[in-house]
Amino acid sequence: MLHRTELINDSDFTIISLYQAEYRGLVEYYRLAYNLHTLTKLEGVMEMSLTKRLSAKFRISVPKVYKKYKAIFSVESKPYTVLQVKIEREGKKPLVACWGAPFNAMGFPASYVP
Repeated sequence: MLHRTELINDSDFTIISLYQAEYRGLVEYYRLAYNLHTLTKLEGVMEMSLTKRLSAKFRISVPKVYKKYKAIFSVESKPYTVLQVKIEREGKKPLVACWGAPFNAMGFPASYVP
């Protein structure tokens, strides 16, 4: 059974952005909780859901999703493997959607430069 079928017609950029925004919202809501570290389990479940959603959309395997969207973010000399979509735009900075990057104070992935 495939869940979140309403996302099947959205772009990969929109899907990754939506998952990241939902996870970021939950983390911000529970930021003051003493057991915030337990949200890593939720992150894993959401990542699995995201990769399965993208694999269903493009009819490819989950490992191919990781291969297609894999990117490395470096924060304070620590590398993070993320899923990333970048949309190049003429005369403007590219649009970037990431899953798995740590957040800065504004809620953007830590290496995001507006």
